[in-house]
Amino acid sequence: MAADGAGGGTGGGETPPTLHVPRPDESTPADVVSFYREETAAVDAAVDAAESFDLPSRGEMRPTTLRWVVVHLLEETARHAGHMDITRELLDGRTGR
Repeated sequence: MAADGAGGGTGGGETPPTLHVPRPDESTPADVVSFYREETAAVDAAVDAAESFDLPSRGEMRPTTLRWVVVHLLEETARHAGHMDITRELLDGRTGR
């Protein structure tokens, strides 16, 4: 993502939408949770509307499938949840099972 919050190219020549991601210094925890839930709902809607997980993307930059994107999102979510778990363990000394 560009520094100004704009997404990458779409491959079709159209201008990508500008996305405002709140910075931590101007966001409350409730703002962050709300933002995450809104983004999750947008992803759910896109997945629900898809005809197939295996159709190729329309982007020229990195041809892929929706299946690859969903697996990547799952991996990233798990990775970051793991980072937060490690941080919590370092802060309070408790470990999970």
